[in-house]
Amino acid sequence: MTRPLIWSDNNLFILAFLVRLFFILYARIHDYLFNLNFTDVDYEVFTEAALLVLQGSSPYNLSTYRYSPIIAWILVPNYLFEDFGKIIFSILDVLVGWIQLQYFTQSNKISTTKKEIISNKLILFRRSICLLWLFNLFNIIIATRGNSDALICFLNLLIMLELSKGNYLLSAFIHGLATHLRIFPLIYLPSIFLHLSNYKNKNSGKNIKLFILNCLQNKRGFLFIFASIFSFLLSTFICYLFYGQSFIYSSFLYHLTRVDVSHNFSPYFLPLYLSMNNKEWTKFIGIFSFFPQIICNAFFALKFSNDLPFCWFLTTFAFVSFNKVSTSQYFIWYFCFLPLIIHKIKLNLNKLFLLLAIWLFAQGNWLLPAYLLEFCGYNTFVWVWFGSLIFLITNCYIMIQFINYYLFEEKKLVEKKIE
Repeated sequence: MTRPLIWSDNNLFILAFLVRLFFILYARIHDYLFNLNFTDVDYEVFTEAALLVLQGSSPYNLSTYRYSPIIAWILVPNYLFEDFGKIIFSILDVLVGWIQLQYFTQSNKISTTKKEIISNKLILFRRSICLLWLFNLFNIIIATRGNSDALICFLNLLIMLELSKGNYLLSAFIHGLATHLRIFPLIYLPSIFLHLSNYKNKNSGKNIKLFILNCLQNKRGFLFIFASIFSFLLSTFICYLFYGQSFIYSSFLYHLTRVDVSHNFSPYFLPLYLSMNNKEWTKFIGIFSFFPQIICNAFFALKFSNDLPFCWFLTTFAFVSFNKVSTSQYFIWYFCFLPLIIHKIKLNLNKLFLLLAIWLFAQGNWLLPAYLLEFCGYNTFVWVWFGSLIFLITNCYIMIQFINYYLFEEKKLVEKKIE
């Protein structure tokens, strides 16, 4: 017997949105009373860029605007109602939870036809969505501060959902758009390509010739790549027609060549800070930082592409952890996959809470010296750097634990004719 649901899905999503509205209203009060604003600095940049667009000018006349103009276009109504963008990001944040639920339902339709099993799983999964996303203060605050990362989380999960339905071309077009908006979804291409092939992870390394043959015959995979590239180039070309080279530099080249010497969670910040007057060392560190990301990306794609939620969680977790710039807002890039995998991690609650406590302690160990450095003026650079190293080691440990205790399922593709 399955227990009846006290709250319907619609009621949960409405309540989640109302909670976010409360924080948007709170931001007004907080920003009025305190010197340190609740509203994200980037949101103020978005609003100023949107005003420039409204005036018929380029958002890139604002030197701090480093995003696709699509963000500025969407937020033009900020001129009339300054919280418009926050409401849009909050809606997208709630829709992330809706897509998580849709993906779970879709994947379980494929894997089992026993209604009672699905119902019991659904109850547990709804709890996971509520705890880890819909009512998670971390991503609620990020969205209601006016950060745009809810948009990229929404698109990444939509890519996965459409893949699970067999809508490969639609998924590819969304992937191209997501990559245009934020270049990092490019890291999912290897796992998508292998997921769409006849390649089975458990046979990796046993027959290299068969693996290469499967890759060469992967029609769906190549079509996905070409469609994604076309979507990326089309959206980029349209924006280029409006704003030219300034768009290319600010949206792409700046982020590829960016050297951030301010303290952040990345252990690279201190070497970059110490070598900022030596261009050769700075360039070497920047190039070197890509290698751990590339190795992790390739390994996870080869090993776990049968299970895209887990593969993308690990891939994004590693990408953020080893990135040369890492801030707390980047964490939601992998948080959005957590509700899709947590029920398959065969650790008891005590061990899961222990991992959470270790992760939070590692953050606190970084945040304390960072606060003393930024707000009190103490020289805690080395302490902050050690905190960054400990946080990186902690992230690696958590990834290893998740891999060791994860319950894998065989890949199941929805066959759909591609025309």
